[in-house]
Amino acid sequence: AAADAVAPRAITFRDVCTLLLSGELARRFPDRSGSQLPQTLGSYRAPLERFCLVVGDIPVSKITVDDAERALASIPTEFEGSTRVRYAGLFARILNLAAFPLQIIGRSPLPEGWLPSAGPRRVFPFLYPEEDATLIECLRRRSDASALNRAMLYGFLGREGLRVSEAFTLTWADLDLSRGAIRLDKNKTRTPRRWRLGDDVVAALRLRAEEVDTSPTERVFRPGFMLNHAASSFRADLSRCDILRQDLHEDTPERRMIRIHDLRGTFVTLALAAGRSEAWVMDRTGHTTSAMLSRYRSQARHAADIELGWFLPLDGLLWPGQAGASTSEFTEETRQTAKLFTDSPPDLTSQTPRVSGGAHGSAHTPEGAGPTHTVSPGLTGPVELALAAALEA
Repeated sequence: AAADAVAPRAITFRDVCTLLLSGELARRFPDRSGSQLPQTLGSYRAPLERFCLVVGDIPVSKITVDDAERALASIPTEFEGSTRVRYAGLFARILNLAAFPLQIIGRSPLPEGWLPSAGPRRVFPFLYPEEDATLIECLRRRSDASALNRAMLYGFLGREGLRVSEAFTLTWADLDLSRGAIRLDKNKTRTPRRWRLGDDVVAALRLRAEEVDTSPTERVFRPGFMLNHAASSFRADLSRCDILRQDLHEDTPERRMIRIHDLRGTFVTLALAAGRSEAWVMDRTGHTTSAMLSRYRSQARHAADIELGWFLPLDGLLWPGQAGASTSEFTEETRQTAKLFTDSPPDLTSQTPRVSGGAHGSAHTPEGAGPTHTVSPGLTGPVELALAAALEA
């Protein structure tokens, strides 16, 4: 019920949650309610349902700090510290909304400093390029639509750096496959983003478009799992494909198990390791400050030290016959090509030479690990000529 349809004393915590989740709050107060994207509201539902089991029927005017502590205690202790902080922040937000703009209470009863500390940040794992290739090829061989869709999703997230929620809401209208471009007008930060997709990603999407309905409003990805279970589903796929590296599956006070969200971190890590600029990365991920990328620096240095390189072309992994790419294994030749660029990263302050090849183009690499490339016409400097000779060899 709308706030003005119920006596203020009778409005419960659950009522305010309903106003937020239904979108009614945004309709009544469009400038006061923050992000109302469906994927954002979807992420609110699980924590608010948990809190409503504890304090949902208490009028917001009667909620005390003790009630807030009971709600906080309902958050499982095994949750990541940052997740517990996010849950607690959402609880505090409901009370702040009750104070303004709803004006049901004078002020929130929560004292300053009530939010818990996130504690030390655990090390996040990231996927190696050869593990990505193994995962995608393994799922492709299963020859069912759901597995192929997940393979496409995993490959897309790792190579382009979107948030999982952004990929789940992506429609064919958001893609310009004739130019290889993507637009994300609606996202978490409410700052529209556009960039050029990798050639191999564009080629994979074109091949995908031949098999599915590409009406403008159709979703590009049809996940066979709910967003709240994506992390465990991703780990299950890794295990089924015998990708069992300890870093990916161990859960300790210092390290956490890999989640599907960590494919975004994989993108940032490998891109920085290969010499891409912060601006290039941020154009794709939507990070707004250098501080947000700083947590990836140590991992990126490690990735560069062990010469991981970049991903194999996505189209070649998913459609090896049609893409014409040699992707049966992560070869030493591919590894050395990736190392060539990692050892000598390009000057990203000037125009970056584009490396292309094949009917579907090359991987969108920082800069260009992948098989059978040719240098675009007009690039005749000594670096380009040396690179052309190395790649042709």
